[in-house]
Amino acid sequence: MYKRQALESAKRLGGRMPRGVEGQPGDGWVLVDFGDVVIHLFSPEKRDYYDLESLWHAGRVVVRMQ
Repeated sequence: MYKRQALESAKRLGGRMPRGVEGQPGDGWVLVDFGDVVIHLFSPEKRDYYDLESLWHAGRVVVRMQ
């Protein structure tokens, strides 16, 4: 159910559908793939565990949301 709502919101707000959505909110990590942009939504615990900021430290930050 949440995936359908997320896809509808993405289309309404961004004008296009993601190519895919992986994960469940209860898992602590949801990935939304738009092809040229990939969005990772983490719970605080999963964010600390995966530490993507360190992995991609040399990458350019385009948008940071808290």
